[in-house]
Amino acid sequence: MTEQSPNPGELHSTSPQENTLENRISDLRSKISDLAVEIDAHKANIARCAGGGVFLFALAALATYDLLTGKSGLWLSIGVTHENLLWLAIGLGGSSIAAFAFALILEKKRDTVRENHIAELERELEQLLKSKDRQTR
Repeated sequence: MTEQSPNPGELHSTSPQENTLENRISDLRSKISDLAVEIDAHKANIARCAGGGVFLFALAALATYDLLTGKSGLWLSIGVTHENLLWLAIGLGGSSIAAFAFALILEKKRDTVRENHIAELERELEQLLKSKDRQTR
């Protein structure tokens, strides 16, 4: 059985064993890609929580700075009283702590089983690619 190669004019034969090897390599690449997307999505959630925590902390720090330096009167121009600004600073600070805590929980809850599985698939893929390379020589 001959198969047209990607290079025009170049023919090579493929055995059923090579087709099976190619199918397995393709299947492994697909599984690795799917697992990598899932792992990346989990890491993106961790980063989103940590980034949100930093943003909320910065807002809380700026509100606290305005309270401590006596510049809370500036906030009256948009209708925020001294007492409201105090509660806003406390709320933003608490929210930033909660976001950091959630990021830590997500990091601790990291799916090591999934990461170990992807490492095994990558090792198997590497072995298959070496085997394929030996067959083509």
